[in-house]
Amino acid sequence: MKKKVVLLSIIAAVIVIAGCIGYYFYDQKRIADQFYETMKDDFDSELRVEIRKKIIEKSPNSKFGLYCASWLERVNDSPEKALNKANELVKNYPDWEYSYLSRGRAFYDKEHYEKSIKDFDKALTIKKDFKNALLYIADD
Repeated sequence: MKKKVVLLSIIAAVIVIAGCIGYYFYDQKRIADQFYETMKDDFDSELRVEIRKKIIEKSPNSKFGLYCASWLERVNDSPEKALNKANELVKNYPDWEYSYLSRGRAFYDKEHYEKSIKDFDKALTIKKDFKNALLYIADD
């Protein structure tokens, strides 16, 4: 009888853990979907702010949370804080084109134009047709 109870307890624990892991990945997928939706040109700007604040709250150290935090600091006219978050983003997610977009934009806001262009170029080496980086380079 004890063996059955122990076995059932182990099975229940595995099911709970698997459910938690599944929910985590589902939640991260939802965060990613929301993030990319807010990147669309025609997305409502007030809703963009609210969604990005929620992303920061739910997943502050994810690439999406760090990007949103850097973006929000730029929107709030805190270029040094934006650059700090963007540097953290590049350090933790060096293979994600949005890391360099974020830092490039932070450099641009601080009028470090050469560093800005270098980061936009880096974003384009990661994703050749990365429209966001192309737009910022054209703007320079």
